[in-house]
Amino acid sequence: MKLAFVLVEPKVPENV
Repeated sequence: MKLAFVLVEPKVPENV
Protein backbone atom coordinates (compact mmCIF):
# COMPACT_ATOMS: atom_id res chain seq x y z
CA MET A 1 0.00 0.00 0.00
CA LYS A 2 1.70 3.14 -1.21
CA LEU A 3 -0.99 5.20 0.52
CA ALA A 4 0.13 3.85 3.88
CA PHE A 5 3.72 4.60 2.92
CA VAL A 6 2.78 8.21 2.18
CA LEU A 7 1.06 8.45 5.56
CA VAL A 8 4.19 7.16 7.29
CA GLU A 9 6.61 9.11 5.11
CA PRO A 10 4.80 12.26 3.92
CA LYS A 11 8.19 13.74 3.00
CA VAL A 12 8.53 10.98 0.40
CA PRO A 13 5.16 10.88 -1.41
CA GLU A 14 5.87 7.99 -3.77
CA ASN A 15 2.16 7.63 -4.47
CA VAL A 16 2.12 11.02 -6.19
